[in-house]
Amino acid sequence: MSGVGVPSRQRCAWDYRNIGTGGAGETWYVAGQATGPALLAGSALAPDLLVAVPFVASMHGNALDRLGFEVTSGGVDTGRLGIYDTAALTTLYPGALVVDSGAITITGAVFLSATVSAVLTPGRLYWAALVLDTNNTIRVCNVGGQGNILGISNSGGVTALRHGVTVAYAYAALPATFPGGATYLTASPPAIFMRYSA
Repeated sequence: MSGVGVPSRQRCAWDYRNIGTGGAGETWYVAGQATGPALLAGSALAPDLLVAVPFVASMHGNALDRLGFEVTSGGVDTGRLGIYDTAALTTLYPGALVVDSGAITITGAVFLSATVSAVLTPGRLYWAALVLDTNNTIRVCNVGGQGNILGISNSGGVTALRHGVTVAYAYAALPATFPGGATYLTASPPAIFMRYSA
């Protein structure tokens, strides 16, 4: 299934966010992070909860070769990362699985990553996903820096931005299609790191 396109104005905002400087060292990007506030030290993520955060694929680098997340406090555990396509523009909901990182072993407070191979369509909407086997504290995004792809919780005075979706899912290989019945995530989403190889 192909990804879902986004309006050109939305593309521009994310496009500049995803361009590397060409300098020394690696450049990683955080799914959903659109502006400056620093990432937060950490928040407990419940086990058996599949979280997906939307992002727009870079217009310049669309071949992903690494996915990662950072544990700030925790013990031995296992986690999985992945990328999902969008089911439909009218629903803004994750659809078909693009890539599963495989099991990632957690041994304590450390940045973890896995090699993947996924070519994304530039300017299209995808979802970065994470699920853990047991409870761990991981680095999360500052809600002030998140994009507004999913809108707010209602049209009244409450302006809680939707930063992703979550659904109960017993830890295992990521499902080929994202499960139905997810709820919106309005708290700080996990910081899911992505590296483009080209």
